[in-house]
Amino acid sequence: MPIWSYFYLACLLASSLYLVVSVKPISFARVCGEMASVFSYVGIFVISYEQINVIQPFPLSTLLLFYTLLWGVFGYKEHYSFYWMPAAEFAKTVELGKDESFEDAVLSIKLIKLTSIVLIVLLVSPLFYVYSRMF
Repeated sequence: MPIWSYFYLACLLASSLYLVVSVKPISFARVCGEMASVFSYVGIFVISYEQINVIQPFPLSTLLLFYTLLWGVFGYKEHYSFYWMPAAEFAKTVELGKDESFEDAVLSIKLIKLTSIVLIVLLVSPLFYVYSRMF
């Protein structure tokens, strides 16, 4: 496996640990789901770079990929209201600072949404690249 893949997997492990610790309340299901997601990521990389021999690598990797995507969607569905709610509506729910106007809050929320979506795409792109290597 290339060096960047070890760095990428370490970043994913760190982010998963952060999510387990920061999302309240901590539940056994969330910890197990997040750790299974990390193992799925690692499994896709290990299978793709042929670190282990698997009889049918494509179906197994597809199953692991579906699990990671489903966990990302359904494991944190309660946090998506930020993305579905318009920025102006969400700005009404936050407390504004002394020197902050409503328009500034709306612009900040739009920038945070855009930045987080770009980061999510950047974080998932290497996974799809490694998965596509099996074709």
